[in-house]
Amino acid sequence: MSRIPGHSSRGLCITGFLILATGAASAYLVRTYGNALVADEPIRMILLATAIGSGICFISATARWWMRH
Repeated sequence: MSRIPGHSSRGLCITGFLILATGAASAYLVRTYGNALVADEPIRMILLATAIGSGICFISATARWWMRH
């Protein structure tokens, strides 16, 4: 199987983990230092964006396993 030019699965995995770490840290900071009465909605949005961003990175990194010719 030929390698796709410019496709770096290692870089995409690292990016996915960085997005997960940043999202977890952001949610923690909002929960800790935010207003407790209105902190639920921003935390949900942060976690949603984190799941979508890291999911896209991990799916793209494993695209060769999903799409075999």
